[in-house]
Amino acid sequence: MGSNKCFLFTAFFFLALFNQESFGQSIYKQYNIYRNPITVALNKVAWTVSWGYSTTNFEHSLEGFYLYQTGENQFILPKLSNGAISDIISGQSDWLNSPKISPAVNIGDSYQIGYNPIESPVNNLEIDSDYLFIDGDSTAINFRSFWSGIPINIVAHHDFNNFRFGMGVNFEKLWSKPLAVVHGRNHYLSYHPNFKSTDFLRAFGILGYKFYSEWNYAVVGEVMLGKIWSSSEFDDNQINRSLFYNLGLNFEYHFSEYLRLIVKPSYEIKDYVVNVPSNGSENLTRLTHRYNSLTLQMGISINIPEINRSPLKEDHVQLKHVITHPATGRLEEVRGQPIWKVQNPKIGQNHRKLIQYKRKNRKNSNPF
Repeated sequence: MGSNKCFLFTAFFFLALFNQESFGQSIYKQYNIYRNPITVALNKVAWTVSWGYSTTNFEHSLEGFYLYQTGENQFILPKLSNGAISDIISGQSDWLNSPKISPAVNIGDSYQIGYNPIESPVNNLEIDSDYLFIDGDSTAINFRSFWSGIPINIVAHHDFNNFRFGMGVNFEKLWSKPLAVVHGRNHYLSYHPNFKSTDFLRAFGILGYKFYSEWNYAVVGEVMLGKIWSSSEFDDNQINRSLFYNLGLNFEYHFSEYLRLIVKPSYEIKDYVVNVPSNGSENLTRLTHRYNSLTLQMGISINIPEINRSPLKEDHVQLKHVITHPATGRLEEVRGQPIWKVQNPKIGQNHRKLIQYKRKNRKNSNPF
């Protein structure tokens, strides 16, 4: 049912977008000037492909959990409402992405020495028999690290006056790094994810506004809202993901009305919740992970031309113009420029230098 609604929404969007009455074709009908209706419709959508670099800040707090660490083991234990802890405990390892039940350990001997292990944050981890067992609330343990990624975007959008509407998909490859404790990292072991890399897939909608335009340049503010999926390294059965919000600025250089160079820095806000089973109980404790990211991308944006190049070899007109097509004999609008040049140029817009000043002609134009 969801896919049907998505299809109907997409169909309605494009039907409204490509309504022929909105194209201002009265003059073409009046003089019977031909333009391919398919390319005219497709021209209204700009396609953008971009790629770049991202850094994602994975971080979480162990508030509401105990942390157990040795040189070989590391797991968290949800705190029960009554605060009771037995001598033999078992928690959850791999709590970043796919919690698993850890082996049971006996911490009973720690109560026979002169400190409470829940309140003591420091033990000598160089000795395998020693360990940490601490309260995440009282010690404010926060893990954090920055992961590098390569994102690839494919976006379709339509510009109406200064507003922009669109949709797109994103694929991102992320490489993991150990998460270190923010404060007191010399006393705690880092958390090592159980994977080297992972993949994210996003689907999103776009709302933008062009607030600056001068000559060939434009700046467009964009907000993207969408959903994110992860590859098998993350157990979706134990994870609830929020929608993501992406705030970005498109810096655009317009070669022509068909071709643009895009540079886009953006900041993305998102999080997910891992449902961690409590020890000896079927109740779940929620552990929130934030993974906001900063991204810089570069790409090419292109509109499919609504009309073809002139088929006449002797036709050197730079402006869009009407000819009698030699094959069909009908009036047809054509263009005289490739897509990377302005189609209706003003004086000097496509040829900024006089011919005699171009590098290949300098020698001939200088008599000395």
